[in-house]
Amino acid sequence: MTERLYDNGHCADFSATVLDCIPDKDGFALRLDRTAFFPGGGGQAADSGSLGSLPVRGMREENGELWHLVDSPLPVGSTVEGRIDAEIRLRRMQNHSGEHIISGLLWHEHGLTNVGFHMGHEDVTLDLDGELTRDQLDRIEQMANGIVAQNLPITVHYPIPDQLDALEYRSKLDLRENVRIVSIGEEGAVDRCACCAPHVARTGEIGIIKLLDFIRYKGGIRIHMLCGLDALEDYRCRYHAVASIAASLSAKQHEVVEAVARLGDEIGAGKARQSALCSRLIELHLAALDGNADSPAVVFEPLFGANELRYLVNAAIAHTDTAIALSGSDEDGYTYVLGSRNDCRPLSAAMHKELGGKGGGSAEMVRGKLPASRDMILRFFSPSTAQK
Repeated sequence: MTERLYDNGHCADFSATVLDCIPDKDGFALRLDRTAFFPGGGGQAADSGSLGSLPVRGMREENGELWHLVDSPLPVGSTVEGRIDAEIRLRRMQNHSGEHIISGLLWHEHGLTNVGFHMGHEDVTLDLDGELTRDQLDRIEQMANGIVAQNLPITVHYPIPDQLDALEYRSKLDLRENVRIVSIGEEGAVDRCACCAPHVARTGEIGIIKLLDFIRYKGGIRIHMLCGLDALEDYRCRYHAVASIAASLSAKQHEVVEAVARLGDEIGAGKARQSALCSRLIELHLAALDGNADSPAVVFEPLFGANELRYLVNAAIAHTDTAIALSGSDEDGYTYVLGSRNDCRPLSAAMHKELGGKGGGSAEMVRGKLPASRDMILRFFSPSTAQK
């Protein structure tokens, strides 16, 4: 059976003998006498790296044996130099060891069990079987970073079944043989958990532990978190975002929340003023209509969007049978809303045919786009009265 060197999480380079080389679906699978490549499991992905000049595309574990998936064969009995991607391994260990600290604290402090763990590309998620508040999680986060600062030992051992029976440890599975126990602190004072993945040697290597967010999930909560270098990158990204927002608002970074609130108030007041001005502009357009029910009212208003055009048409057909409101320009074409007390679709179809437009709607109202010029539109509706 392959000797697993990743019990020492910092083992990145190793020499090994090729025991087997067999064809695989997309290349070849190698079995070595020893390896530092973690095959994946427990929510953590397999290591990446190389064997000699061959990139390791993936790992497979079958019947306790580890297989390295590569593109080209290596001779059985040959010696190969292996190297894992050490920084990727370190980031994963920081996140995984940090998650163990958080899970241990949640168990000791609140009696909550980690029922799900996943290490994704963006963050780490931890699922709990109960709910906590933001203040409670902030306290757990503070305690976790205190444990990091103490630089406590993180150890790995494989207790025999009799020893295992005497241990109190966290585990999602009922395992009896070859159980790998990861302990944090002296005699697992912080956490003791069955886990197959590599970990850092001391808590100080984890760096900062940050609980980013949480949501209700399946009767409990799902926590999003990051640790170490990944947490640093996340902070750097957020810092630059806040700095950009602060600069755009001419505010200090710690005043961004208040500045955004003021901006929201200003936007709300602006929308109210815009609505009032829109209503007043509609009133002016209506006052200028001659009320001739025999010909459609045509109104051009370049300041209006689709909703305002609809409001204008609805108001206009209270004064005349049919009305069309348009916004745009000769260069870009005109957005229109056509409404009528009768069926306006025949008029819309004739307008599209002559002016090259398109649109759709109901018998009462049609919306669309006309690529024609203002003069062409006015000629189409002539001798209707047009609001200039």
